[in-house]
Amino acid sequence: MDTSIATTEEELNELKDNRQMSLFSMLDEAEKNSEQYLEYTNSIGSIDIIPRFWRGKNAVFTKEEAAKRSINCTNSYTFSNKKFKAVISPALVVRQTTTGKTEEVFAYPGDREELIEKVLFLIAAKQGLNRVKVGNQTRYGIFFSLYQVREELKKINKTRSYDAIKESLMILKDSRIKIISEGNDGVDYTVTHDIFSDAILESSGVGRGKNRYWIGFSDYLVGEILKLNYRQVLYSRFTTYSSALSRFLDLYLSNVWKNATYHVTTKISLNRIMENFGKKQVKIDSKRRDMRQALLDLEKAGVIRNVPYAQKTTDSEGNEDYVYELEPTKRFVDEIIKSNAKHKGLKKLSEAVEQGNAHWLDDKGVMKA
Repeated sequence: MDTSIATTEEELNELKDNRQMSLFSMLDEAEKNSEQYLEYTNSIGSIDIIPRFWRGKNAVFTKEEAAKRSINCTNSYTFSNKKFKAVISPALVVRQTTTGKTEEVFAYPGDREELIEKVLFLIAAKQGLNRVKVGNQTRYGIFFSLYQVREELKKINKTRSYDAIKESLMILKDSRIKIISEGNDGVDYTVTHDIFSDAILESSGVGRGKNRYWIGFSDYLVGEILKLNYRQVLYSRFTTYSSALSRFLDLYLSNVWKNATYHVTTKISLNRIMENFGKKQVKIDSKRRDMRQALLDLEKAGVIRNVPYAQKTTDSEGNEDYVYELEPTKRFVDEIIKSNAKHKGLKKLSEAVEQGNAHWLDDKGVMKA
């Protein structure tokens, strides 16, 4: 390692972290094939396939409505064969009423906020993360503008007004998520999985750069990136579905179907998918209807070869369940193979960084020309 740019142990560790974080932006370049435009991003499975969002409508409550119910939304789910609970605390935002007055309402991050979050992660993957001093702490995060977010949304036909984007950013910034692990000893253990921290949503800049913002990534999120707990996924496909469940299912399969092989099937559980999506309590007939539509979307998008029949069974808790046996397309298998190879390559580069052999990166963690 070039010790001329790191004279103390603290500086050396900072240099290594900068270089490790830079690996997050090493994506395959966007490309245009004969059928579609391909653009990639990174997915962090430990946050992308857990029920952190309020699904469907009515994600906003007045103070009077909130007083009649629990202020927190709790979703139980399974991850890596372990039981967890995701406790979502809403943000308090100011909205204008139809009479022109303003009122404070409780707003949970929902389908709209999930999409905005995916755009923020795309920006982080494309331009890299910036190290910024916030108070007495150093944070990794991104600078971006409302114009930049809106243009990325336009590319996937999800146009939003500036006001809607600003409100989603406020909800993402101020809402909180707490993850509770259900221990085998009957004791619950709390793990904080907040995504963002130290967000500064203040206007600055001129022209298209006006309303330029900073949002920092939480310590948990930075830790996942440093540990390479992310995978390259096809952003230009999973973000274009009109259904939030279809987007989730595509992302779920891209994360967990790491051994996808052409002509070899895998089984997914209806209850497990809906639990991780955040709709565990929905009636079974509604689950089956929504799942079938999502599978039709994935078939049309070229992820699976066909929509299989649902096989009735029971889950581990004795509840009625349905299993779907999916067969991947060659296109999806090739995509998974590419993602696996990308992750393997990043591990080698990460080892080079840790051993001090990453001379291809400068002191800020950016690849040298």
